[in-house]
Amino acid sequence: MVLEKLKEKGFLYVIEILIDRVVPEWLFRCGRTAIYKIDLQRASSVRSSIAEIQVCRSQDLSQLREMTFNDSDEKDTVVAVCAKIDAEMIGGFWAAWSFYRDYPMGVLFDLDDDQGWMYAGFVEKDHRRKGIYSDIIRELSSVLSQRGINRQYFAVSVANKPSMAASKKIADSIGCVTSIKMFGVVVGWSSGQLKQNRSISFKAFDHPIELVVDQ
Repeated sequence: MVLEKLKEKGFLYVIEILIDRVVPEWLFRCGRTAIYKIDLQRASSVRSSIAEIQVCRSQDLSQLREMTFNDSDEKDTVVAVCAKIDAEMIGGFWAAWSFYRDYPMGVLFDLDDDQGWMYAGFVEKDHRRKGIYSDIIRELSSVLSQRGINRQYFAVSVANKPSMAASKKIADSIGCVTSIKMFGVVVGWSSGQLKQNRSISFKAFDHPIELVVDQ
């Protein structure tokens, strides 16, 4: 059972999850994420799953926050979509514009008016590998496009094998971000189409490492 889970998820990703659950955020966080840019043509293809996917209603937002472990407090520049089967919520995804801040990793993505950032995506275990994750992204991409936000991005841990595989169906990798945060000090570096304002910040909460996507 344990070996099967390690093989499915990837050893490094399981270690990341254990660190997140056991080690306090203020003490230590580290990670390497691949940054993906949505291919709008692929994202506009016909959905393949049986889930009902739509913009999340206000009465469902609290449940979606809990399900997706999203504790972000930005509300004015955020939208979410959720997936349901037989009226039961089984997943969802959030998106932000103007900026997106990853508090645990001590980084902030500064976004142009036509750029949006998807984050905190989740699908319940029993409904994975059925195309629902990709379909949620497709719906969220459509919502952003209707707002004139046509450059759309999201990040995936390079250790998360299933999500990396699903992401490649509708998006292209444009770079990576690596950060290590300990006792409020964050060190980070990026590659590909990403630019950052500094490599280290001694006050990650007040002065996160800022990045822009140059594509």
